[in-house]
Amino acid sequence: MTKTEALQALHEVTGGDLYDANWQGGSWMVSATETADTLDDFVKKSEGWNEVGRLREYRVAGLRAVSFGEVQARKGDTRRELTVIDLGDVRVAVAADVSEWAE
Repeated sequence: MTKTEALQALHEVTGGDLYDANWQGGSWMVSATETADTLDDFVKKSEGWNEVGRLREYRVAGLRAVSFGEVQARKGDTRRELTVIDLGDVRVAVAADVSEWAE
């Protein structure tokens, strides 16, 4: 699955609430950052974070995802939800709980 196909699948499954393929040519509706880090890289890095919620793995729109619950990477940072979704060539870290769309 290409990145474009993966984003379209997310749009369809979430009704555009997470990623809206029709908004401004395709936009995230939550804070999102693309990364080359793998899901395993994120899991390993989370061991050094100040606070990490319950780690969960699941699929959303057929894509592998890892959720960390509420995290605080460093003391003093804002706590936020964090889910990393594997889009194939890249991963996207979103500041959201996407478990409501989990398969």
